[in-house]
Amino acid sequence: MKVIGIILVVIFGLDIIYIASGLALARHSLDDVIWGLFWAAGIVTLGIIMISGKAKLVGKTDSKSHILGILSLTSGIIGIFWWPAVLGIIAVTLAILQFRRRTSKVAIAGLCLGVIDFILAAVWKDLGLMPSIF
Repeated sequence: MKVIGIILVVIFGLDIIYIASGLALARHSLDDVIWGLFWAAGIVTLGIIMISGKAKLVGKTDSKSHILGILSLTSGIIGIFWWPAVLGIIAVTLAILQFRRRTSKVAIAGLCLGVIDFILAAVWKDLGLMPSIF
């Protein structure tokens, strides 16, 4: 997980540097640049969470709470219909945080729906169905 996190931080960190340098505005519209910046910032955040986490995500603790998994599942479901880029990032992040406490089927479902939200956001953006992230 740490290797994947490092790869995400490096690749999308370079994307943020490219956008911040102003070169992206020369080739793309402002909506595309804002979309790219938001997307890259979310993925870098996810990479940082993966790097800073425990080496073993499946480890069980004494906590019996599944609230983060439930919130992840809820964000993933709502993200399919409304604001998939933002709610997808939230769903994946909450699912990973739930895995650190205790693995649950609800958190696995929230993680899957968060990934589906990422894919939907990219497809809708490419098809022109979502003009911007807002």
